[in-house]
Amino acid sequence: MKRRLFLVVFLTCTGLILCAKEPLRPKWLSSTPEASNSTYVFIPITVDARNITEGRNSALQQLVIDRNLLNSLRVQTDIKTVNNIRSVDSTEGYSETTDFSMLSATTYTGESFELKAQVVDYYYESESQTYSSLYRVALVKNAVFDRIRVTSDYGFSAGWRSMVVPGWGQFYKGSAAKGVVLLGGTALLAGGAIFAETTRSNFMTQAGQTHDINLIRQFSANAQNMTTLRNVCAGALGAFYLYNVIDAFAARGAKRIVFPGRHGDSFVSVVPNGFGGMSLYASASF
Repeated sequence: MKRRLFLVVFLTCTGLILCAKEPLRPKWLSSTPEASNSTYVFIPITVDARNITEGRNSALQQLVIDRNLLNSLRVQTDIKTVNNIRSVDSTEGYSETTDFSMLSATTYTGESFELKAQVVDYYYESESQTYSSLYRVALVKNAVFDRIRVTSDYGFSAGWRSMVVPGWGQFYKGSAAKGVVLLGGTALLAGGAIFAETTRSNFMTQAGQTHDINLIRQFSANAQNMTTLRNVCAGALGAFYLYNVIDAFAARGAKRIVFPGRHGDSFVSVVPNGFGGMSLYASASF
């Protein structure tokens, strides 16, 4: 039993070390933020890219194409006479003359449009070579953008969750693997402490029910071993719980979008400068 306990503690600690290196994907990748007004929308774009620079360019191009297809592209069918054609069909001395017209040409036309957008955040995954970017896109000329903040801090909102349920705060911050390790390790240690205490109590009961000195010694020794095991489990459980709370308060989580006040100013676009700034302006015709 002791070996199993030490194995559990070792594997849990190893899991926590590995989880510390776990890449945290921004929350907006799985849940797109919602604007507080109808003048703009959040739009995530994901593209394949060998590096961040290529990803930025490709994502912007994809955004321009998507918005143009959504807002500007129209399919127009222009029906007109192309040519008058006379057909003569003669069979066994009988002939019939028919006049008909070749009609219509279908064209796809697009209108020039103006795209006003702001890069809110981006995330690059080197292993899969994918670049993701979150944009705020104006739907009207004078869009009113909320004040937002991109942050990895969660503060008390994650801390109190882990105080209630170990690992809950880590799940909330986007670190699912660490949450599983903390929740699972806490459950195993708590179960080990309960099992050890129950077994110790049974050994003591058995020792009190016999007059055989050898059995009394054996039951007492087993009870002492269970006491040690219980104390080790309880100590490790306390350490795990403390680490769980401190980590929930102190460790950074997945990046998220925070709305400090839900107030905004009219958006003023600027010409992109190699993506040196956060704002961009794009105008395209298709």
